[in-house]
Amino acid sequence: MTPTYYIMSPKNQKVKDVCALQQKSKVRKEKKQFVVEGRRELQHCIDAGMEVQCFFQCPELQDEETKAMMEKRIGKVELTAEE
Repeated sequence: MTPTYYIMSPKNQKVKDVCALQQKSKVRKEKKQFVVEGRRELQHCIDAGMEVQCFFQCPELQDEETKAMMEKRIGKVELTAEE
C-alpha cells in the first residue's frame, strides 16, 4: 500500500520543494522535474508515459474521477499525518 500524507503546514519541506519547482526554472532543470496542475494535464503526462513522482491534492476538492485515476496509477493509499 502506498502511503499518503496529510501535510498540515506550509513550512513542510515537500511544499517548499514543489513551490521551488513551480517558481524556478533552474530547479526544474537541475532536478529534471516539473509540476503539473489539473486532472486533464496529469492524464496527458500519464498517457505519454511520464512517471508521477509525487501527487498533491486537497481531499475536500478531489473528485471521484481523479481519485480513481490515481488509485489505478499508484494503488490504494493509506493516510497519515505529517507536518
